[in-house]
Amino acid sequence: MDLAGYKALSFDCYGTLIDWEAAVERDHPSAPYPEVLATAFRRTGETLGRPAGDHFRALLRALDELGIARGELLHVAQSLFHDHVPARKAGLASVWINRRHDRPGWGATPEPSEAWSYDLELSSLAELAAAADAAFAGRAGLPGPGGPA
Repeated sequence: MDLAGYKALSFDCYGTLIDWEAAVERDHPSAPYPEVLATAFRRTGETLGRPAGDHFRALLRALDELGIARGELLHVAQSLFHDHVPARKAGLASVWINRRHDRPGWGATPEPSEAWSYDLELSSLAELAAAADAAFAGRAGLPGPGGPA
């Protein structure tokens, strides 16, 4: 996979990059987790001035507004259920950040009940950054990380 060939990246940021659920759990400590997620998404959308609807439809609209084709976007996410299933349906390339690579089970996300796919599997965002550095260095004819200086 040529990581340098993409114009844009989208990230699974809810629960990965931003912990939006902490305030909801504090406000509603006995709420079931699906309600926590729904409330957190709604609050996030309100804070950003956007409805917290189907995030992949919103992403595809944003791509159109930015003049970026679907094939020029790489989606980066951990959850097969929440991200890689809908990314596949939307025809998007994706990288699975398999943080649970050394542990059994699905963690906080449900086991996917539909088909999923991904184009690259890595175990951390640090691995993604290193792979992207190497890809861009290769395009520029520069040595990659750990190569000759």
